[in-house]
Amino acid sequence: MKLIKKQLTGKSYSVVNKYAGYDNYLAVDWSQSTMAIAMIRAPYQNRIRVTEHPSSLKQLQQLLKSLSGKTIIALEESSPAHWLFVNLYDYAAKVVICDPYQNRLLTQGPKTDPIDAQKLSTLLYNGMLKETYHAKKEEFELRKYISAYSDLIKRGVRLQNQKTAFLGQDGLSRKTRNLSKAEKESTKFILNQLEEDIQQYEKQKKDFEVLFTGLCKKNKTLKNLMSIPGIGIIGAVTILGTVIDVKRFDSVGKFLAYSGLVTHVKQSGGKTYGHRKGRYSRILKQAFKVAASTCINGENELSALYKDLLKRGVSQHNARNAVARYVARVTFGILKTEKPFISKKTKVKSKK
Repeated sequence: MKLIKKQLTGKSYSVVNKYAGYDNYLAVDWSQSTMAIAMIRAPYQNRIRVTEHPSSLKQLQQLLKSLSGKTIIALEESSPAHWLFVNLYDYAAKVVICDPYQNRLLTQGPKTDPIDAQKLSTLLYNGMLKETYHAKKEEFELRKYISAYSDLIKRGVRLQNQKTAFLGQDGLSRKTRNLSKAEKESTKFILNQLEEDIQQYEKQKKDFEVLFTGLCKKNKTLKNLMSIPGIGIIGAVTILGTVIDVKRFDSVGKFLAYSGLVTHVKQSGGKTYGHRKGRYSRILKQAFKVAASTCINGENELSALYKDLLKRGVSQHNARNAVARYVARVTFGILKTEKPFISKKTKVKSKK
């Protein structure tokens, strides 16, 4: 029988392990009471040493300091993750905080801290972790402000909705200011409690706005972001607090994907099966959507772009998304160049 060899043709892809080249691969499953540590010493992937200790940052730092060669350490995203990142940053060549949503291997089979640490070290060694962004930068503190402000706004909306519901139970409009008009004593009491909470919410909201205004006056990047049509104080702080460092995005396309403004193609066997959205930052998407709505309702070049798209037969939904993507592209460029936005009208005047 004659063997016939055929050379396969088509696209070829090379996959690079971004975590290759280290001597020690550590994975830590951290909890409030215990920490499980799994270590692989390159190139012996099958020899995984797993130990469990009471949680101690000092002990973990001493372990990292005692290892020879380049060390990389991985932890899953959690409440203490950034604290651990900052405190371990100077003790390892690289600290990886990974997305637990992507670590499907950890959901299979028995689940204990040592087993999770062992599986995490295997994923790290093979470059199969999805890293979440952490950095030792002052801008990272903005994330705490944004997170707290977002929770406050949600709480305020919930209080207003509760007040409206109780007013409706007595046939009163949500615009009613005189709460004594309520018929039932129970309704009056609850409405008074809600009104006190709403007043407290308004005060806290104003405190945040004063804080953000002060930050925008001092920070050059925030000032540059505020030069973009549709982006105000809250929007600028939200965007910078979420992005932190735009250099972590290789292209504007990846920035748009992170913002939730583009979709991914579903393709197999040379056929396209539609599109799907990847995981994205909902806070960033909302910031660009709000900016787009502000532009559309105003008089600026982005409003003109929106009207032009409608004239071409583009639906309102797609036209709004196009404006949001335009704002996101401009934001990406401004964060890259560190220069403020200059409108086309200003450019024309400067040339004259």
